[in-house]
Amino acid sequence: MKVVVLAGGKGTRLWPMSRENFPKQFISINGVFEESPLKATIHRISAICGPRDIFIVTAKSYKHLVESQLEEIGIMANLVVEPEPKSTAPAIILAVKHMIDSGSSLDETVLVVPSDHLIKPVEGFISSVKKALKVAENGYIVTFGVKPRRPDTGYGYIEKGIELSEMVYKIKRFCEKPDFDTA
Repeated sequence: MKVVVLAGGKGTRLWPMSRENFPKQFISINGVFEESPLKATIHRISAICGPRDIFIVTAKSYKHLVESQLEEIGIMANLVVEPEPKSTAPAIILAVKHMIDSGSSLDETVLVVPSDHLIKPVEGFISSVKKALKVAENGYIVTFGVKPRRPDTGYGYIEKGIELSEMVYKIKRFCEKPDFDTA
C-alpha cells in the first residue's frame, strides 16, 4: 500500500493561529497537538507502511517546511511539489503519477490522508485502515466518515447505504457542503 499525504492547504479554518505562510499542518498547538499535525500524520501512517511508500504532496511555498519537519522526525518520505496548487483531486493525481513514474504497480492500493487532522486513538485509525484495505482489495473505493455532532455547511456528508460488513457500508449518496437545512 502507498499513502498520499495532502499537505498543501492554507489552513484558513484555524485563523488567526494558522496563516497562509505557516498553515495549521505545520504548527503545534499546546493541549491539542503535541507535535505538528503533519508530524503526527507521518508517525501515524508509519505504523502501516515504510517511508518509501509515503508521498507527501505540498505547494512550492511549503516545500521547505515539509522537508524541515521530516528531518526533525528522521523520516524521509517522497516529496511531491505541486507546480501550481489546484485542489485535492489534482494533488492526488500528481502523487499517483509520481508513484507510477517511480515504479509502483498500477494495481497498488493507495490511501489518501490529510496532513492536518487530529486522529485519536491511533490504534483505532490503524485498525480502520487495515479493514479498509481488505475492502479496497475487493475492488471498492473506500472513504472514511465520522458521525456529525452538529449541522455544518463547511463539510460534505455521506449517506450510508447497505452494510457490506461490520461498520462498512456502501455509500448511498454524498452531499457536498450542503445548505444549513440539508445539513
